[in-house]
This record gives sequence, structure tokens and C-alpha cells, in this order.
Amino acid sequence: MLTVPVSKSKEEKQMRGPTPARESKSFKPERMPITHFLATFEELEGNEYVLHPALFPTEQEKLASLQTRQGLKQSVEDGWFDTTVGDWDEGAVTEKAVEKGSMTAGRNIMAMDCEMCQTEGETFELTRISLVAWDGSVILDELVKPDKPITNYLTA
Repeated sequence: MLTVPVSKSKEEKQMRGPTPARESKSFKPERMPITHFLATFEELEGNEYVLHPALFPTEQEKLASLQTRQGLKQSVEDGWFDTTVGDWDEGAVTEKAVEKGSMTAGRNIMAMDCEMCQTEGETFELTRISLVAWDGSVILDELVKPDKPITNYLTA
């Protein structure tokens, strides 16, 4: 008696589980270069990201960007770092590399996450920085103590 399964009601018998997702007829299983997933210049600029000098095609635009960064205290002199890529095209993945099956085309791909807090004077400051490699291994995970007292940990 204890090992007999409970019989299903008519409603339970009529219920069906989830059906597998249908593939769109327009779906094409193609490899995408990693650079396809990067934000465009316009998206970065529109969201007020600090822009790398390599994104600007002319020396005049690079200089104007540098002056803007200096005014915002976001330059190398203020503790910021720029990678050594001199031109945006140096980071482009060739079609030949993608065709060979390489998603990253021999590059070291990392993801960065920064946790911020609010400090005295309602300014936002870094409290934690994490870097993770393409394979998921942790490269850096450090807590950062702001100079000013923390007023809000921004956890909610």
C-alpha cells in the first residue's frame, strides 16, 4: 500500500510539460568574432564611458579626448591606465581566424566588474574590482578602501 503511486486526476493527465524551443527559420549557426559583442563608439560615447585614444581616427580628436579626460580627472596622470593598442583596427579579428574556429583569435579576453559605494559628499567610489578570464578563472578580486567615509554601500 505504501509503495503504490498516487493516481493522477483528469486535469493532471491532460497537463503537458514545456515544449522544446523552436528554432527560427532565419537562424544561422555561424561563429561570431568576439569584437561583435563590443559596444559601438556611439554607444560608449552616449553612455559617457571613458574612451580609449585608439577609438579616435585623427590626432586632433585624440588630443581633444585627452583634454576632456584631464578635465574629468580620468587621465593617465590621475591613475587611469590605457592599453598599448595604438589603433582600433589592431584589435579587429580577421575572418580567417574566425573560420579556423577561434572565437578569441589568440587574444586574452577578460571581463571586469566594479562595485561602487557612495561616500561623503554623495560621490561614488570604487570598493571592489574583479577580473575574470575567458575560461572563468579569477585573475583579480580585490576590495578597495575609499579615501572618504562610506555613507551607502548601494546594496539594495
